[in-house]
Amino acid sequence: MSNADPTPPRKRNAAVPFSVVEDARRRALADELGPEMPELATTARNPLLVARERDGWKRLSDECSSALAIMGSPTALGVTSCLRGEGRTTVALAAALAQSRNFGRKTICVDFDLEKPSLAKTLGAKGTVGVADFIRGELPLEACIQWVSTDLGVLGAGTVGRNAPREASGLIQSQLMEDIQEHCEAFVVDLPPFVGAGVSLARLCPNVVMVVRTGAVSLEQVRRAAAELNHPPVILNGADAAGPGWIRNLTRGR
Repeated sequence: MSNADPTPPRKRNAAVPFSVVEDARRRALADELGPEMPELATTARNPLLVARERDGWKRLSDECSSALAIMGSPTALGVTSCLRGEGRTTVALAAALAQSRNFGRKTICVDFDLEKPSLAKTLGAKGTVGVADFIRGELPLEACIQWVSTDLGVLGAGTVGRNAPREASGLIQSQLMEDIQEHCEAFVVDLPPFVGAGVSLARLCPNVVMVVRTGAVSLEQVRRAAAELNHPPVILNGADAAGPGWIRNLTRGR
């Protein structure tokens, strides 16, 4: 029987396949959270890639700690963006890590992106229970929260199906935000992009930051969204600068 690595060969200097990078990122996150995190089914076999991603999580969570300190150390935070693919979910996870690891708070990371949820999968939790199941009254909130480490839990989107707009409407009218606070000391909400229902969902959060990926969105789009949210702090992702660009660009009114 052959012991050859089934990974398809790639040319030298070619980009690492996205799926492999994502697996490495999940594996690195599991290593960062410790043995309590659910076992992840990953295909990443490159230890250097996992090490690089682990270092990335640590740096980003440290930078989020600095950002939270600048904001006055809020215990409730929503993270949004104008478009998908700007790094919103990654920043939300890093902010939750900062709350639990660096500030010592029992923290829940909440997925309000009902159309394309990803938090539960990234954290190795079950995706079949979460926000939607609680909103419909099918499960109590404590049954929907999955603790992936001692001080970090995830409240996934749950079973949404094709009813995301209806579930979002129910979420807006619910008391979920108040109920969450009874189960933790801090929470971070991964909001959907700031369009449609995402506008109303963002307004449920007492503190909101906007992630903007350099070159992905126009300045006018950012200005319109910022005006709707009373000029929130902006995290500039992908800045080409000597230091952590997104921290240096955590400003109001950008």
